[in-house]
Amino acid sequence: MITNDLDYIFDSIHTQIGELKNKSIFITGGTGFFGEWIVRSLLHFNEKLDLNIKIGLLTRNISKYILNHSNLYWDNTNIDLFQGDISDFTFPEKKYDYIIHGASTSSIEKFNGAESISRFLILSDGTKHLLDYAVNCNVEKFLLISSGSVYGKQNVKKIDESYNCSLSTTDVNSCYGEGKRIAELLCSMYAQRYNFELKIMRCFSFVGPYMPLDIHFAIGNFIKDAVYNKKITIKGDGNQIRSYMYMSDFIIWLWTIFFNGKSNTVYNVGSDEAISMKDLALKIVGMLNNVSLEILDQVGICDTVDSYVPSIERAKKDLNLGISVNLNSALEKTISLIKRNV
Repeated sequence: MITNDLDYIFDSIHTQIGELKNKSIFITGGTGFFGEWIVRSLLHFNEKLDLNIKIGLLTRNISKYILNHSNLYWDNTNIDLFQGDISDFTFPEKKYDYIIHGASTSSIEKFNGAESISRFLILSDGTKHLLDYAVNCNVEKFLLISSGSVYGKQNVKKIDESYNCSLSTTDVNSCYGEGKRIAELLCSMYAQRYNFELKIMRCFSFVGPYMPLDIHFAIGNFIKDAVYNKKITIKGDGNQIRSYMYMSDFIIWLWTIFFNGKSNTVYNVGSDEAISMKDLALKIVGMLNNVSLEILDQVGICDTVDSYVPSIERAKKDLNLGISVNLNSALEKTISLIKRNV
């Protein structure tokens, strides 16, 4: 199934991929959900076209990465691993043509007190440190994977890139969105000062293989519980609105923005097919027919944004991008793969 997705990605953008021939790409966040797909797509491009793309991955633990990704890394001369933290890693001697910055702290649900400071500094200081490495490399292109969380709490049906947002400076949970805003600003300043192309993706919510099932992402929790015949629980009233992009679409969008997006321009990335958490849970229940649903409608139990759906008109207009995998298909593909591994 994943090979089919990678083939579809390749077929969708193969006319642009030649730009990557003999190029080197340094990736942060390469061990996460997004990074797994980015690396696999690059290796697939190499296999299809013999492009000799060289990949540098920053990881906190090389041994752990090799253990968890032996099928990718073992005897693969196209991947170099560098151990370190995004905020203070030692600059590799090797110079890279491109950098994709996907390192994040979004896999942790909440930070409070001192931990929120650490989270913010990972995003701000970590981005600055990476940008200094970009300058050291005389990098040609820099892609920042940012987040729709920069828009803060809002209740518009679909958020466009011009939305005037304001995060609460007295709420420590603003550290993630504010950290991403600072990262965007730092990237813009460095790109202007050092004259490299900057592409910015504001990413929303996603579904697909390699998705973490054991953290705070609701859709992952729902699927995990359903597959393991457990009761699906919604922590809230079920009226929160989200949308989910399948990962093959995400990778097509990422590379299209990387190749053709306007420099120093923000693009929302995600699906605009909105659904409530209750309807999402019911949809998953209907697909498996073996689980029940409980809604914990308790005051204060869910303090997340009521609506979190992007407007994607800019990407459609500027780059002719669209959604090729609807939510039903995305769920069916993801659930089918996870069930195979149960």
